[in-house]
Amino acid sequence: MNVLALVLGYLSAEDENIPIGRTLLQKKTFFLNEILNGSTKYIPYYYGPFSTEVAQTVNGLVSTGIVREWKESFPTQQTPWGESTRYGYEIIDNVRTSVLKHLNDTMGADSYKQLIDALDKINRNDESQDYHALSIAAKVYQILKEKGELCLSDFPAEAKKLKWELIPEDVTKAAKFLEKIGLLKLCSSEQVA
Repeated sequence: MNVLALVLGYLSAEDENIPIGRTLLQKKTFFLNEILNGSTKYIPYYYGPFSTEVAQTVNGLVSTGIVREWKESFPTQQTPWGESTRYGYEIIDNVRTSVLKHLNDTMGADSYKQLIDALDKINRNDESQDYHALSIAAKVYQILKEKGELCLSDFPAEAKKLKWELIPEDVTKAAKFLEKIGLLKLCSSEQVA
């Protein structure tokens, strides 16, 4: 699945009542890409795996008027990286039908259904609407992908190498979420993968 299909598929399939911010978009497309064995590349970044391809695709969709970008400012609040603005995205209503036709033509009905099913699998979990919980789960999965099998006690040190902070309790919660969405099989109480 190419990055345009991944982004358009996600934006068109997500529940319209869920505000899609930048971090949520990056994390959900990350997990969809992993579940569907997609080809989009992600690198370690502040909030976990980040794809320049996804960001550029979203910017292109905003520029062409297919996706609307909105922003909210919080002048008295900042993230640890000094951010005080939240960006969000939605497909413009009058092009939604065209987007769905394009996806059906390019992906095929079966692939689009697989994407919808994967998104449903993610969204059945409380973590699915919490960008912070998804960020932690994405960080845990990224470390597991790179390192293979690790003990719970190894995660804080591995995370620190990527300038992330993970505590064992967060890793345990993330592992349970990853197991529910089919990206992790828990081996024992000692190991996360």
